[in-house]
Amino acid sequence: MLHKDAWLSEYFDQGAYAYKPPFDEGALPRGFICAKVPADDVAAVQALCAQGFNVIETLVHFKQIAPTASRFENGVNVRLSRPEDRQAVVDIARDAFTSSRLYQDAQIPFNTACAIKADWVDNFYNGKRGDCMIVAEEGGKILGFMLMIGTVIDLVAVSKDAYQKGVGTQMLAFANKEIGLLSAGTQIIN
Repeated sequence: MLHKDAWLSEYFDQGAYAYKPPFDEGALPRGFICAKVPADDVAAVQALCAQGFNVIETLVHFKQIAPTASRFENGVNVRLSRPEDRQAVVDIARDAFTSSRLYQDAQIPFNTACAIKADWVDNFYNGKRGDCMIVAEEGGKILGFMLMIGTVIDLVAVSKDAYQKGVGTQMLAFANKEIGLLSAGTQIIN
């Protein structure tokens, strides 16, 4: 059964679709078609591969059982995003998700994948996605962001120059204080 994704279809000339069980469509349309199946459903994976699909990524889901404690004293300030953070957040998103399905799929141009992630996070500022945006900054420079939908981390990224400096941990600790325990889905490659 195919379900058209109106937003994602804006990036693909022939549309974007989610393909859901049963995987028995006779002829699939051209365009971007994504299917998600449980890792242990070998029959579904085989059926999809027989229709020309390739495995691009394996997803995992995490749920916190205890809040994160921020143990960093590094001059980084974590706060809710303001409109003036928009361009910096969008720029980080454009470059940060190279392990996602969009970048890993050889059929999707790199610039298309970058545009999708940038627009995805920009939709927060347009009032179309997410409940809140948390940012980390140092000296007025945005180092990272965490887009939230309720208690779910929708997107999180840190700029390349802030990797491995505790910025993500600080945003998690802030979110735990403001929102509570969180959950997130991500690619196993992360």
